[in-house]
Order: sequence, then C-alpha cells, then structure tokens
Amino acid sequence: MLRGLTTQQVEESKIKYGENIIIEAEPETFLDKVKGQFEDPMIRLLMLIALVMGGLALIGHGDWLEVIGIVFSVGLVTVISAKTEMASDSEYRKLKEGVKKETCKVYRDGKVLEIEIDDVVVGDLVLLQSGDKIPADGIMIDGALKVDNSSLNGESEECKKSAHAQGEYVSVDEFATEVTGDTFVDASSMFRGAVVVDGAGVMKVMRVGMNTIMGEMAKDMADDDVDSPLKVKLSNLAHKISVFGYVGAVAIAVSLMISNILTSGGLATYFDQSWVAILKDVLEVVMMAVVIVVMAVPEGLPLMIAIVLMQNTKKLLDSQVLV
Repeated sequence: MLRGLTTQQVEESKIKYGENIIIEAEPETFLDKVKGQFEDPMIRLLMLIALVMGGLALIGHGDWLEVIGIVFSVGLVTVISAKTEMASDSEYRKLKEGVKKETCKVYRDGKVLEIEIDDVVVGDLVLLQSGDKIPADGIMIDGALKVDNSSLNGESEECKKSAHAQGEYVSVDEFATEVTGDTFVDASSMFRGAVVVDGAGVMKVMRVGMNTIMGEMAKDMADDDVDSPLKVKLSNLAHKISVFGYVGAVAIAVSLMISNILTSGGLATYFDQSWVAILKDVLEVVMMAVVIVVMAVPEGLPLMIAIVLMQNTKKLLDSQVLV
C-alpha cells in the first residue's frame, strides 16, 4: 500500500527543493514598451534621418517642419504600438487569473488527496489516469500507461511508460540531469506538460517548478524576445530601403561631383576655385544625397501599420480573441 509523504515531509521537501510554480517574466511597464519600439530598424532609420535633417536645418539648409513631422510620426508610432501591447498583455493576465488552477491526485499519509499542482513537492506520489496532465517531472513507479509529449518535443506519437525497477525507492539523484530526445521516450521518465492518453499508474516526483523541463522552457521564453512575422518582414524592408537609399545617395553624389568638375573645365580648373565655392558645391551635393535617402524611406509606413494593428487587435479583443 502506497502511503506517500507525511505533512512534515511535504514541508521539508518544499524548503529543500522549492515549490512547483512556473515563474513568468515580470510584465513590462509602458515606458519599457516605448523603449522597445526604438529597436525597430525602420524607427531607427527615421530617427537618423531626423538628426541629419535637423543638422541641415541648423545651418540654414533644411526645413524644421520636415524634422518635426518625422519626430511626431515616430512618437505617435511608439505610443500607439506600446499601448496596443500593454492592452494585449493586460487581457492575457486577466484571463489567466480567471482560469481555475489545475489539480492532481497524490498519496499523502496513506490517503489519496486532490491538490493544486502548485502544491506538489519532490517525493510526492502522483496518481495518474487517462486524460491527466503530468504536474511535474518524475519517474513511473507503478502501473503502465501511454503519454503524449507533443507539448514538449513536438512529437505526437504516444510513448509507453512502465514502472521503474526500484519502484517507490528510486532516489532523486537517479533522475536524468541532462534531457535529450531519447530521455522523453525512455521507459520510465515523465515530464510536466505531457498528457496521459491511456492507462493508469503512479509517478514519483523528482523535479518541480523552474527545475522541470517546462520550467527551463519558460526561462528560455522569458530571455528570448521572438519577433513576429510582420516585424521580421518590416525589418527586411527597412534594410532593403536603407541599402537602396544609401547606394543611390552615394551614386548621385559622385555623379554630381563629376558633373561639376567636368562643367568647370576639368579637375585642375575646378580646384583652382576658392575653397568657399568648392565647399558650397560639396554642401549642395550632400543635401541632394540626404534628400534621396529621405525620399526612399516611407515615413508613414510604421504609423499606418501601428494604427491598423491597434484597430485589429481591439476588434479581436472585443470578440474575446486573445492576441
């Protein structure tokens, strides 16, 4: 007869190995969201152009209205995008808080108790039946069943699990420290997030919380900021536009300089001019190159995309679709 842990052993295990809680990344503030928008290559390109145009305006060769227009457009884009992300994040957290916590059955003090999975500790004996989601990483010690590990490794093929040779007496140290593809399909190892599709059995918990495979995945997801497909495409577009603009600007600048030299009667004649005249020519060429870069960048594109995404996200949220 399986007895499981006593109340005292549960508390000791919780102190030694921690709780079975997957810690999510702290929500970003509105200011963090705004700062994050400036990592967009298109926004950076627009800000660079605004700086160049501002420099030209300071020396009387640019229009401050163009600078103000670009800065206003960038500011509007960052605020709208940050507001949209904050709304989505807020709705997600509200939805999660409203969902009832999952439970599981464990042996404690010789009885079968139903507890929340957050209360599972290392050493617990968890009773698993068809349809149950595995609450922690552990080893099968009794029974026989099949599990679906697709949420962890993407493989939908059912894996057969049987009791470990040492049964209830298998120690925590014998659980695999490094998990590979073969570990998922071995005879007795069980992992949090997998689902029992057939059979019944008892699992001894070996790892909980952030020490589980699910916990490791949560850490990686918190560290890696994955770009959306739209953001990737916009980044590629910004790169292509900037390359086109820079190459075009350099080509036109070189062509204009060659034209000025030939018009003046040759290289020697051109450099016989005063340095003021040469500087004026160079400045005009630079201004033309800057104009080419500015014209190549669609300033309204980030703003248009931000507004469209905000409207569509709001419509989806109104229909209770979480983005």
